[in-house]
Amino acid sequence: MNEIKESLSGQDPILSAFQSAKSNQVEEEQLGLFENEGKEDIEKTNIQTDNTHIEKVYKGYDGTEYSEVEWLSPAINNGPTRKEIEDWKAKYSGLIYFVPFDGDVFIFRPLERPEYREVVSNTTLSALDREEVFTEKCVIYPDDFSLEKIKKGRAGIASLLAEMIMEKSGFVAQTAPIKL
Repeated sequence: MNEIKESLSGQDPILSAFQSAKSNQVEEEQLGLFENEGKEDIEKTNIQTDNTHIEKVYKGYDGTEYSEVEWLSPAINNGPTRKEIEDWKAKYSGLIYFVPFDGDVFIFRPLERPEYREVVSNTTLSALDREEVFTEKCVIYPDDFSLEKIKKGRAGIASLLAEMIMEKSGFVAQTAPIKL
């Protein structure tokens, strides 16, 4: 480390500061101080040439980069943060959907085949009960969404969400069949 500092003394001060910061980063990485915990994708750290500001850049599921402010701020009015959304995208292969209803925000994922089979095989459930179960299984935001809330909320929300969930789960054809 001292060798690097000594060799930098005759160089441009901005370049020296950058190289010094870079060598410190390399040393810290070797000591294991920069470990990625998994869910939070910290892609890189940008260091300004004046060496006074360090900005973390987070990488989303699709590779889009976000500043720390963007990452920790709500991505949707009255909704979850960008970090939460990107975590869900990673968990559900990018297949999450947003639906607003009069100021309420709902985010859901598609229904998986085993979940569908489980619900449909329960012959004690009516069609409306199935809608509620599908909705409860697939709505990931708000966090406290439950059958209790569905039953106490507006009557059509569960049905509309269930219809959208079924569509995004592959139960509605995107195009008409084509005769060959």
